[in-house]
Amino acid sequence: MWRYRRWTYNTRLKPNRSYPFAVWKSALGGSMVAGIPDSSELRFIGLYPILLLPKRNAQGGFPLILLRTLRCSVYLLVVLAQVCMSALMSGLTVFIGKFLEQQFSVTASFANLLVGSIHVPGAVLGILIGGAILRKFQISLRGSAVMCFMAIFVSICVTTPLLFLGCSTQNIDGLTFNLNSSNGSSGIDLSCNRGCSCRDQAYNPVCTTDGIEFISPCHAGCRNATFGFAGKVVNYTNCSCVSTQALVKPGTCGSGCYRLLLPFMFFLTLTAFVATLCQTPSFMLVLRSVKPEDKSFAIGIQFMLFRVLAWLPGPILYGSMIDTTCIRWEKKCNKKAACRYYNLDLFRVRYIGLQMLFECGAFLFFLVAYYVLVKDLLRKEQRGGVKAKTSIDPEVGGERKILMEKENGMKAQLELKV
Repeated sequence: MWRYRRWTYNTRLKPNRSYPFAVWKSALGGSMVAGIPDSSELRFIGLYPILLLPKRNAQGGFPLILLRTLRCSVYLLVVLAQVCMSALMSGLTVFIGKFLEQQFSVTASFANLLVGSIHVPGAVLGILIGGAILRKFQISLRGSAVMCFMAIFVSICVTTPLLFLGCSTQNIDGLTFNLNSSNGSSGIDLSCNRGCSCRDQAYNPVCTTDGIEFISPCHAGCRNATFGFAGKVVNYTNCSCVSTQALVKPGTCGSGCYRLLLPFMFFLTLTAFVATLCQTPSFMLVLRSVKPEDKSFAIGIQFMLFRVLAWLPGPILYGSMIDTTCIRWEKKCNKKAACRYYNLDLFRVRYIGLQMLFECGAFLFFLVAYYVLVKDLLRKEQRGGVKAKTSIDPEVGGERKILMEKENGMKAQLELKV
């Protein structure tokens, strides 16, 4: 009985699914049997969404596409400029907290708070405003290149004052300042503390009211300590290497540059804001300089170069440069461990100088890209060809243009069948 009911359903109810096709007879044309189009027309309707998809690239495999993409001079120059800026950002994001901590004697948490609350929003605002300018004025490819190298040039000018916003290393006895220089002695082992048997790798800095720092109370010749609440040392007394009027307190003396912290953060944030104005124009240069079918591949190559040429070697380069400014290392098992004191002047000049070096590299690459664009345009005009429209109107070029062409073709085919 159940087989009879199933046969009744298949023979009586299923044909009703063809009713919607009955109203398409005037549009589809062809032969109709009980309101159902023939098999060729059904096959055409079923393939309609597939025909709208981008065509498969038949111009070669991976090696040929890679070679064609890298041979595009504008694409390669813009990507190299972006690599320079990415290398700059890699060192800035990793070591800016340490830089602020050493230069301005702030805690690591406060330094990171400043970067996250001031510097990062400035960079984000620059990206947004750069995209708004690009969209508002419909800037051409050449205009995008001009916007990029002008933004980098201004950022170089704004970065220059950062070389001078800082202080020298504090007076550290035996490292940057010799307490017994009149006696001809130097180093952390002085005549006043030779009987104390101080460990060479001891690190418990103390600071006198005279502004002189010792790497430990032992090296200051201190024999007694005054304890306060919860057993915390308030100050050290009976110090043979310090004058009787000076007090010795635990902790470093600091660089004394805290007053320059806000001006430094202002120029640093302004640099990030101006430099990121070229973020969106540079990506538009990348997308518009390659063929539409190669755009996704070009973006993949771009980010691969970012990681290989910028994000991997960038922090290593910055870290190696910072290590060259260390004047006292902590050693464990006769190997360098952590740096206790830096030459702050050298630290600042090399850190900011490396940042400016990457900015100069990006500026040169964008400038050459602009020269190549102008040269290509002049060559097209000399040949008498039609000048190509290079505005960044999303209605022109790209996947949307291809999709519109395919839709128009499908409409023409439907009209022919009527």
